[in-house]
Amino acid sequence: MREDVLQCNSVDTTSQAKFLTERPITLNVSGLRFQIRKSTLEKFPTTLLGSPDREFYYDPISNEYFFERHRQSFDTIIYFYQSGGLINIPSTLNPEILADELRFFRIGDENMNAKLTGRFMKEMLLSSQSVVPQNIKNTLRRRLWL
Repeated sequence: MREDVLQCNSVDTTSQAKFLTERPITLNVSGLRFQIRKSTLEKFPTTLLGSPDREFYYDPISNEYFFERHRQSFDTIIYFYQSGGLINIPSTLNPEILADELRFFRIGDENMNAKLTGRFMKEMLLSSQSVVPQNIKNTLRRRLWL
């Protein structure tokens, strides 16, 4: 009976073995450290962390990637990779700050799974868009405002 269980679980033993032996990398976000496997990040190759561009932030002395960014937002960023593209937006997080962080890490609509958790992304993005006040009639001033 034990062999049957092993056979059922050994569908893709090569990738499973690679995942188990792959050492996690450390991401240091303003002093808060996260560990994640490189293969998890590389599932999203157009994002900053999923692309070779992340090497710009690598510190060989500490053997970690250092980002001087908003720590509270990074829980949402790392969850994006771990969940396969879901965005969970805590109600305590400022939507404008999170929008800036998503832009910095190059996480856009093309990378996001259709299912969003927490508050909706659309609501967050709408609240962070700049609105031109009605009293600015001068074209140049309107352009500068945007």
